[in-house]
Parts: sequence; C-alpha cells; structure tokens
Amino acid sequence: SVVVLVPGNIGGKAALNRYDVSEEQVIQMSNYIGYMVRHAAKHFNKIMIFGHPGKLLKVLLGCYNTHSQKSLSALPYIKKYVSRFYRYNTAVLHAVSMSATVEGVVECLSEEERFTLFNPLSSQIESNLKLYVHNRAEIGVGLIDMNYNCIGLGEKALAWEDEQCLELR
Repeated sequence: SVVVLVPGNIGGKAALNRYDVSEEQVIQMSNYIGYMVRHAAKHFNKIMIFGHPGKLLKVLLGCYNTHSQKSLSALPYIKKYVSRFYRYNTAVLHAVSMSATVEGVVECLSEEERFTLFNPLSSQIESNLKLYVHNRAEIGVGLIDMNYNCIGLGEKALAWEDEQCLELR
C-alpha cells in the first residue's frame, strides 16, 4: 500500500486533487521529513512525497528537518541549478536572479520548462530518501507549485502513475 507524505496543507490538497487516495492516506509531516520517512518506511513499502520544492529540495542539501531555522534555504540551490540550464538566456537569468523565493523561480519558467528542470530534481530526492531509509521502502516524489500544480515527478513517481499504483483523478 502507498502512503502520501506532505509538508503541509498545499501538498495535501495537491495530492488529493491529483491522486485517487483517501484523506487517511495523506499524512502531514510538517518540517520533519527525515523522521517521518524513516517511520513510514517501517510500515509501508511505498511512500509518495508530494510538496513544494522550497521544502523538498532541502533534502538535496542534506537537511532532513526543513524548518527555516534548522536548515539551509533551497533558493540559492535552485537559482544555481536553473542558471546552468539558461546560461545563454539573459531574460530568464535576470528574472531568476531577481526572485526572492523558490516560488518566484518557478514562476519564471513555462510549464514544459518546469517539468524539464524539476523531474530530474524529483528523482534525485527519491534517491536520497531511499538511501536515507536504507532501501526499506520505495519512494516517489512529486513537486508542486503554490497553486497546487504538479511541476515535477521523479522516476519512481512516474512509474507508479503509469502502473496505476497511484491512480490519477
């Protein structure tokens, strides 16, 4: 069975809008991604994590408590990541450099660009978290914007959607 972990209300609403899951399958983990994923891995063989890149990208920085006072900001990371892809597009580079939030960076990108950039990041988060739980569970990751739109899916999350382990609404 699949459990869906979300950082908060936005992730929860997005998961319920996208997937045919019950409210009982969607659990808010707040800032405690490390603790919650380890605990869930003891009870579930499939864990889907659905949230905003401002929270979930912190895993790639080695932060498993994502509270702003306990972790690094994901903003410099995502700015550098996006800048590598758009080093010759001065309009995008300028917009990204002026963004004060991760959501601001997301808004600089078209829908297609979002998936192009955030799918690989989602896969990296999946890999990091799978290692974090010592391969005791399969982990899928979906990234969303503040308007509840999916902007990236990791390889495992995409496979689960294809296999209908997580049925779309």
